[in-house]
Formats: sequence, structure tokens, C-alpha cells
Amino acid sequence: MTLRDRVHDHQGLLLLGHPRYEDMREELLRSYRKVMLARRPDHRLVSTFRDKLEHRTGQERVDFHAYLSWKIKEKFGHVSAQLTFQDFVSYIVQQGEQEEVLLDPHWRSLYQMCNPCVIKYDFIGKFECLVEDISYAFKMMKEDDDEEIDDDFPFSSRAPATTQSLAHTYLSQLTPHQRLDILSKYLLDYLIFDYSLL
Repeated sequence: MTLRDRVHDHQGLLLLGHPRYEDMREELLRSYRKVMLARRPDHRLVSTFRDKLEHRTGQERVDFHAYLSWKIKEKFGHVSAQLTFQDFVSYIVQQGEQEEVLLDPHWRSLYQMCNPCVIKYDFIGKFECLVEDISYAFKMMKEDDDEEIDDDFPFSSRAPATTQSLAHTYLSQLTPHQRLDILSKYLLDYLIFDYSLL
């Protein structure tokens, strides 16, 4: 199993809200280190589109392209033969908060998923300064733990810069109305994590 496959293998992953943790949730929140990485919402959409729709490996357990095409057709009554970034964004911004969709954590609002206004995180970093923030988070954890922590995090230091230039290319395909829809859907993420609204 490749690193990409392991990262996306969610079988057995239970979120803190799962009933299994109901009796110990408070203790876990009190005793564990809580680290969160935020990413600019419109860049998360570009990354998801590229990863799930453009760069499919054929090894995925679910054909997300076919699944999303079906969901878009179900919602709008039609779909392009080749899903575009505009199609994807139109679907995402009109997804209701209670509407469950496969792979939805890739684009669900961070304030909804991670509750940064409720959970007292020890550290909130940003993808845009990933190298520095991951290094800081590992150092912070080493200071509090006698165990050795492997801080050899597998990422490219070029990833944020590459995403920045690619994001501009994709986002320029959107209409002004779609850009406003993204801003409206993710307004709290932009504000809470101090991202520019422009």
C-alpha cells in the first residue's frame, strides 16, 4: 500500500463524535495534544478536484468521477461528459449542511469538522506554511513527551507554492458568482483562520 493509499484508507477510523467515545470524549480532549492544519478553502477545492477527478490512479475503491457525475445529474438534471472544475464547484457550493456525500471531508468546512471554537487546540497551523508549522508542532510534542517522535514527515516543501500557482489557474475558470458562492459557503473558515477574502 502506497503512502497515498494509506492516507486515504479510512476503514476503522472513528471520529471523536462516534458513540464509541461518548464516555471518554472529555478525557480524550483533556489529555491528548490537539493539532489542526487549516487550508485556504478555495485551494482545498482545487486540490480535491485534481486528486479525486483528474489524477485518478484506477486503484481507488470508488470511482469518484462516476459517483459525482451521478450526484450532479441527480441535483441539476444534467452533467457534462467530462466533469469540469466549474461543475464540481457548482455542486459543492449547493450541497446542504446535512447532505452526506462520499469523500465530503475533503471539502466540508473546517469549522464544521474540527470545531475550533469549541475544542481548545494546542496548535493550529496552516498548509501555506506547512514546513514551519509541522516542524513547530513536532517540537512542541517532543517537549511534552518522553517517547521519541518521528518527525520525518513525508511532504514536498514545494507543495504550498505549487498549489498556489495551480489554484490561480483553476479558480480563474470560475464565474464571479461562483467565487462569491465559495466565499459564502466557507466564510467562517476564511474568517476563523485569517484568510484573505479576495
